[in-house]
Amino acid sequence: MLNFNQTIYDAVSGDRDLLNFLLLHGFEQLKNPKMLEVLGKTMTLGKACDMRGIDREKLNTDYEAYRKKLEGGEDITLRQKHEAGAATLKIRGILPCPIRVPLLELFDSFIKQQGAEDTIDYDLRSANLGLDWMEDEVRRAESTEDLPDVFMSAGFKLFFDKELIGKFVEEGAFRYDAMRLHDRYRQPDCMLEDPQKNYYVTGTVPAVFIINHAVLGDRPVPQSWEDLMQPIYYNDVAVPMGDLDLFNAILISLYDRYGMDAVRKLGRNFATDLHPSQMVKKTTPAISISPYFFACMIRGGQGMSYVWPTDGAVASPIFTIIKKSALDRLQPFLEFLTSEETTAVFSANGKFPCTDPKAKDILPPETKLLFPSWDLLNGEDITSLLDRCEAVFYEGVREE
Repeated sequence: MLNFNQTIYDAVSGDRDLLNFLLLHGFEQLKNPKMLEVLGKTMTLGKACDMRGIDREKLNTDYEAYRKKLEGGEDITLRQKHEAGAATLKIRGILPCPIRVPLLELFDSFIKQQGAEDTIDYDLRSANLGLDWMEDEVRRAESTEDLPDVFMSAGFKLFFDKELIGKFVEEGAFRYDAMRLHDRYRQPDCMLEDPQKNYYVTGTVPAVFIINHAVLGDRPVPQSWEDLMQPIYYNDVAVPMGDLDLFNAILISLYDRYGMDAVRKLGRNFATDLHPSQMVKKTTPAISISPYFFACMIRGGQGMSYVWPTDGAVASPIFTIIKKSALDRLQPFLEFLTSEETTAVFSANGKFPCTDPKAKDILPPETKLLFPSWDLLNGEDITSLLDRCEAVFYEGVREE
């Protein structure tokens, strides 16, 4: 049982298993030895949970289940892949850190129920490991037949880059006719459904504003992305450039809605680059652009709040693409992917809104998402466009 009155440092000292568990349950910053040394010695596990909005009882229940798996010889923290010599299905993906472990557990149960241990080959890694390994596999493919049957990942570059998956999409290699989206995500001002049926948006990582009221002072709280571009926020906006997928989503969405000048203005107001987990601390600029997941960690008394922009939280998409030639073989997997149990885990209580109609929609109806048009995504060279957006952003950063 977890001792929530114990300092984090004392709790994990000599207990690598507990450290691994915490790393996968919202405490990624403990990977940094200096962070563990400094903060870990002064903060109790209970206080850290309260600051991050983590339910203590659920964390303890998850830890007990984790310990039982270890006692049975299974280390869920290290497992990310299963190789099957006679595989008839190959699945590759990158999963958001907060939901990776529960999704892997569900997926393993599904494989066992299907008796498919020898026929499904998967590699599902944590988002913090990057995309290089998956890009390398795509580059080695000489034809569609060499590709895995399913790719899952956030971000635009891997899927739209014409040197990577984009070239196979143009050849008609992928299709998702069987997948449906909730009506909420099929509206003119929030269209996540690809009219060409190449890309299935499984879910999104919404970006909102975290406001540090002490630093903001008597300036008005920005309510929209248009507000955020105003000169009164010059050099006072933290942008998550370290999260490349989210950063690209912000650039391309603002460009599509407001034009390249909006990208320049955001660069002008740029103050610093913070990891999302740092944005809930008091030592931030006045405004931080942050994933909704991290914004939900804010609690009363911190002098901070978050704003869901009125023109829409930028939606960093989590794509699933499915090889057309494998659709029949993939039917059981697709049913698993869109099951109520899987979509509930995937959405993480609405923090990563899931698009499937069976997923529980707990976001207030007035909340909107900001997403680039499919005319842009399917009609432009997205890699080149993102490069131009980034160049203009940095031009704005250099403005006085």
